Amino acid sequence: GKHTGCVFAVGGVSTMNEKNSQFLRMNGWLVFLKRPLGDLEMANGRPLSQTIEQLEALYEKRLPNYQRICDQTVDNTRGQSETVSRIIREWEK
Repeated sequence: GKHTGCVFAVGGVSTMNEKNSQFLRMNGWLVFLKRPLGDLEMANGRPLSQTIEQLEALYEKRLPNYQRICDQTVDNTRGQSETVSRIIREWEK
């Protein structure tokens, strides 16, 4: 929470703890990068998302927190440059 001018990519579990959410919001603009679950990589060392069913259940559990704490939701399906541009445009408002 003491750093400024940084980008942090936090895992979804970070938002499940209210204290973590408060610290994230203290100095940050929180962006929920929304992406179809089928586009996400499963497993890859992540024991909670070994199957699409596990991933869907995890997403449904975490989605309310993502929506509650974020300042902006961005559809993350159009490539990195477009996603970053949309975030910056909204942040500059």
